[in-house]
Amino acid sequence: MYRVNAGWVTLEVALASLPNPIDAGVIAEISKKLGGSVIGLPWDNVSPCSLALAYLYMLEDTELGSRVKSKPILLLMNLLGLSQVRDVVEAVRECRAIAAVGNMGEARVAVVEALRELDIKEPSIVDVGGVECTAEELEKVTLPRVERL
Repeated sequence: MYRVNAGWVTLEVALASLPNPIDAGVIAEISKKLGGSVIGLPWDNVSPCSLALAYLYMLEDTELGSRVKSKPILLLMNLLGLSQVRDVVEAVRECRAIAAVGNMGEARVAVVEALRELDIKEPSIVDVGGVECTAEELEKVTLPRVERL
């Protein structure tokens, strides 16, 4: 569990590695059941700052009326720097981790609920504490987005 300071907002990011890869469709169904708050990741070493920034861009896209209505897909498009839904589906066939981003308390609850849905014993979620986003992390998520515009 991370508290990520993106400079203008602080968000909670919860990450959990999965014991075995799980089909992305299964994670998508669980996310839908939980209100779209959980995403599946093809790897388990993602930067919490990158996740938080991709989440903020997803919120912006939603506010501006994106044609993509799935919040997890929008978040992954921003995280992975992809512009097409089919590219996200290709890139994320199996999930090795799950994550959630939100206000304080929301992310932890979402990940714990998703793990329960997967019949995975609840891990001890360690509070890592605060993380400050760097200019490099902001650039990593922002540059592909600017190039798509």
